[in-house]
Amino acid sequence: MKRVLITLTMLLLLTVTLVVASACGTSDTTTAEATTTEVITTAPITEVKIPDGYKEYKNTDISFAYPEDWTKTSGSTTTLSDTETGNNITIVYEDKNPFYATMDLDDYNEQLKPMLESAGMSVSNASVEQTKNASGLAITKIAHKVSLSGVSMKQTMYIVTSGNKTYTVTVTEVTNDAKLLSTVFETLKTLK
Repeated sequence: MKRVLITLTMLLLLTVTLVVASACGTSDTTTAEATTTEVITTAPITEVKIPDGYKEYKNTDISFAYPEDWTKTSGSTTTLSDTETGNNITIVYEDKNPFYATMDLDDYNEQLKPMLESAGMSVSNASVEQTKNASGLAITKIAHKVSLSGVSMKQTMYIVTSGNKTYTVTVTEVTNDAKLLSTVFETLKTLK
């Protein structure tokens, strides 16, 4: 379980690094690779409508809609970003992992929050929810506000399992964008 939280912490640090770099006008960032172990699989969702002004992000395991004018960068982590607002979406995966299917706020407060704070982040307004989108896809949703190097942002993580991988799709908002959050959530689907 500790390895799971270290992986999640690495993802959060990467996302915050991207946002802070964007806010400071820097494009040099560091990426991290995620790895871990086993989760409950959900059946693939077939049809999801992509709204106007959005396009589909798709790999072999998951897909969702994101704004069509955003920039995509790939490496060990895929990042979709809006250079004007600093908002971004990062996509990482690890080996199938059952921890997230039962994660609750106590787990977050006892294990994840202290790790984030020890990395220099100020964390507040955390919530953890086991939920489903309109297509019936089981999603673990983690949301919190973080601040690092004077930059405050809201992060919402959608965690799903597809095949033998568990994906974390993190939406980071420097500028509030409720439509972005709801669109990613409602169009997220598994392909395996």
